[in-house]
Amino acid sequence: MHLRIRDLHKQFDGEKIIDGFSYSIDGDFFLTILGSSGCGKTTLLRIIGGILKPDSGTVELDSKRLGFVFQDDRLIPWLTAAQNISIVSPGCDPVEFLSFVGLKKHKSKYPSQLSGGMRRSQYSEGVSLQP
Repeated sequence: MHLRIRDLHKQFDGEKIIDGFSYSIDGDFFLTILGSSGCGKTTLLRIIGGILKPDSGTVELDSKRLGFVFQDDRLIPWLTAAQNISIVSPGCDPVEFLSFVGLKKHKSKYPSQLSGGMRRSQYSEGVSLQP
């Protein structure tokens, strides 16, 4: 697995958010990005994940699996945990995902019946991407 970021630039409304960022890592890794509020962490992660396009620069990511844990859960309140996973990962077995994070017995619960941590765990597994 490798991640290579070269001379990345992104701005919003004329304000530079990322200005010439470069980074490279190879091998098996778990990447965490830390920084002060407003420094561009979320923007960088959205670019790495392909959710947002950079103004210039390149991102090369060779990975079998990429997952996100969003700050806020984005579950549909009228659907169960299993149904929410089915929406973001069609064709998968939602119970398998829930089992992986220890929430199998909660498959029929609605988001309002789950704790904040349970909602984020459930959602983070649901958005796993496989290129």
